Amino acid sequence: MVKTHKTRNDMPSNTKTTAIALLNKNLATLIDLALVTNRPTGI
Repeated sequence: MVKTHKTRNDMPSNTKTTAIALLNKNLATLIDLALVTNRPTGI
């Protein structure tokens, strides 16, 4: 379960949860891509 903080944003809770899940997935993908592309050459 995603923990959300109180905000003055009027988005529905399920929209916030969906957005958080999507952003977390994309963040994990980008971190993985960064780690793969930063490997030293010659391996």
